[in-house]
Amino acid sequence: MLKHRRNSIPHTDGRSGTCATTQSAALHTRGRRDGARQISRKKAATTENKQAVRKVMDAMSNRDIQALADLTTDDLVYKIMGTATISGERDKAGFIEVASGLAGLLDGDIAFENVVLTAEDDRVAAAFDGRGRLIDGRSYENTYHTLFFLRNGKVCELRELFDTKYADELIGLLATGR
Repeated sequence: MLKHRRNSIPHTDGRSGTCATTQSAALHTRGRRDGARQISRKKAATTENKQAVRKVMDAMSNRDIQALADLTTDDLVYKIMGTATISGERDKAGFIEVASGLAGLLDGDIAFENVVLTAEDDRVAAAFDGRGRLIDGRSYENTYHTLFFLRNGKVCELRELFDTKYADELIGLLATGR
């Protein structure tokens, strides 16, 4: 029976020493293990980021402004994409102001349905529908796509897309008392 000992495989010319294929195989195996650990760490990070986003979405849904403040970094950048009145870029104080204002327009919580979260690196993309009742009795239904950027378990940037024209019409009517 032929014995195989790593790093001392004889060469065909009678020399002994390290065989290049053995080194290559060892590096390849080590690389796979390291790669698997890296993938495992990335998977854990994306899972943690998704959990953080779920907490933010729960706070939004429940109109918990203090939780929103706690779950975001002090240097938060909040962007509402589009050309509506509410669109633009804000800091954390602006984010809290918008969240508080919208919470005041709702009669109860807003339900987020059909939620799909996709995570990669420091980002989580969330696609979902928001449904609720406004204080004047009308229903509010909008579709969202939000990109969350996270740092140390907190949201540091938020880019939000939704039907801003629809939101403008409803919020504008409420603001003017119509």
